[in-house]
Amino acid sequence: MSREPRRPNFVLVVVPPAPPRIPPRILRRVLPACGYSLVELMVAMTIGLLVASAAIGLYRGQHAAFEQAADMAQMDDAGRAALDLIAVHARAAGFAARIFVAGADPVTPRIPVLPCPAGRPAGDPANSHCVRDARGSDGVQFSYMADRVSSWLTSDGAPTDCLGQAVPAGVLSVARFFVKPSGSSGEPELYCEGSGRLGTAQPVVEGVETLRLSYQLKGVASLVGDFALPDEADEASATDAADRLQMVSICVLVRGRPTAKNYAYLDCDGRASQGGDRRRRQTYRLMLAARNLFDRA
Repeated sequence: MSREPRRPNFVLVVVPPAPPRIPPRILRRVLPACGYSLVELMVAMTIGLLVASAAIGLYRGQHAAFEQAADMAQMDDAGRAALDLIAVHARAAGFAARIFVAGADPVTPRIPVLPCPAGRPAGDPANSHCVRDARGSDGVQFSYMADRVSSWLTSDGAPTDCLGQAVPAGVLSVARFFVKPSGSSGEPELYCEGSGRLGTAQPVVEGVETLRLSYQLKGVASLVGDFALPDEADEASATDAADRLQMVSICVLVRGRPTAKNYAYLDCDGRASQGGDRRRRQTYRLMLAARNLFDRA
């Protein structure tokens, strides 16, 4: 019977030798210092601030450029819309609806264009007159015979006025344009009053601050802001006065949204002005022929 070998009653533990102790003065020479010095920290903070300032300046510049482009686009839309709307009715002024009956003559408006310098037209179409406007903006009334040719039509085929309201065919249609502040927002707007509902004007274009009209008359070298209207009883003089009108010049002054500074601009009279309400302003002009009036005999 074999005997098992006797196990030792102790455990052999091998302990590695301790590393040699290096003096601190040698460690400072061998190992690099940890962290940054105060000078390095200040330099890094200064560079960071410069980069942040440049980024903020670039953002503000881009934002201002975007706001300016949006404001100019809005003013362009308002100016072009106002000119287009007025031009449609200015070109129709004096249009005579010819009744297709043997021997019938066209029914012609007595005063196709009623200029109102620094005022606005009012009253019954047969006896229209101008009311003074303290704001100095012009007004005008264009008269023509409403039919399928001179105006847009409703879904029922009826002629319309400047507000899209139905007007009986073959009757005198008037379109009155003027500028006044909105009753709700206080912003200046271009208003139109049509024959569909006389006495009730509605805003059609926002931001129009001034409307200025001038006229080219036969035998007159320069544009005039007004021309003499004939006496109501003198129909021959009325026809002569209408035939003198050759061109109509329309100018609208449109203002934009509030900004951070004031802007200089040229008004409709060609004068250099400085705005005091921190808004951009731009003028838009259009000249068109009074094709239904000049030498219409």
